[in-house]
Amino acid sequence: MLSKFVSVWVLAIGVIAIVVRMNPEIVLKLPNGFIFYAIMGHTPPPYFDMSAWHSDEMKTWIRSGDVVVSVNAKSGTNWLLYMTHLIRVKGDIETYPFTDIMLNTPWPSIVHEPGQTWSEVKEAMFSSEIQQYWNHKDYPFRVFKAHEMPETYSKDIPGATLPIKSRRDLKFVAATRNPLDQMRSFYPFFASHKAEFRRLWGDFPPVYDNKDQMMSDFLEGPFGWCLTEYNMAWFEARDEPNVHLVRFEELKEDHRGSIVDLAKFLDVELDDEQIDRITFLSSFKEMKKVAHKFDYVLFANNENPKRTIMESGKLIRSGKSGEGQSFFTEEEKSRIHKFLDANLPKDVKEWMEL
Repeated sequence: MLSKFVSVWVLAIGVIAIVVRMNPEIVLKLPNGFIFYAIMGHTPPPYFDMSAWHSDEMKTWIRSGDVVVSVNAKSGTNWLLYMTHLIRVKGDIETYPFTDIMLNTPWPSIVHEPGQTWSEVKEAMFSSEIQQYWNHKDYPFRVFKAHEMPETYSKDIPGATLPIKSRRDLKFVAATRNPLDQMRSFYPFFASHKAEFRRLWGDFPPVYDNKDQMMSDFLEGPFGWCLTEYNMAWFEARDEPNVHLVRFEELKEDHRGSIVDLAKFLDVELDDEQIDRITFLSSFKEMKKVAHKFDYVLFANNENPKRTIMESGKLIRSGKSGEGQSFFTEEEKSRIHKFLDANLPKDVKEWMEL
């Protein structure tokens, strides 16, 4: 009797293993399923797919003159995406309205539902319904979001995929931020994701109960690259003619001047009135008034193409510099600086003014 019982269990386990192997996304239905998904070899976040940035694949969708805004996480990504869009339309949001960050400046690295492929996202992105937002005939260039690094940095890092040297016809905008402020911004960020989105992805991203949980993810876990590899990779590429690298602090210190510099890099001529309007529209005060346009609509989600990633209006926060100094204790800051000292070269730290 016992042997029969064991045989049934072995058979059941075998069947489960086959099902999971054929459809690994099924584990995301479990509570905190993203952990099991990661154990199976899928590096978090579970909704990232960098297939779009592979050199052969890029030939199928990207074109000469396109702009890739690949900013470090929580370092001004949406701010620079919005500024880049405003520059290409010269501040004329009446003629060329900004509808949603995912529609006007698509993010090719994200899939919109478990089991989806980049090919399926691309098909939706190039549908006439969606193209009207990001591929307008009057735009001097298209804009795409990324968080990846230059392929020249290291072939061993999955996120080092952007062809800054092999595709001189493309332009890349990158930005870094003081790590204390970056982590301070991260702390409420995960909790601002919609619960239904997190459930869709096995409860990822996790909501932090305390700062120590977040610090462990950065200093010992999967997000360390945000503080190290990203900054080193783009610093190494800072002098490439098709790369525009800035620090978040510089954007804050001279907002208008940063717009002038970015427009020059993008080869867009603006008069003083247009510069003033773009500066006004991209102020955090004005962006907060349209914060719902940064909710990230999942247009390729088959169940609900109007589903969004973020709780409405939650993504645009304070945009301040220096908050990390008061947010972390002296002991916590010491831990962070010790990590940076051990993992960032001196010249990178000096450039970041750390």
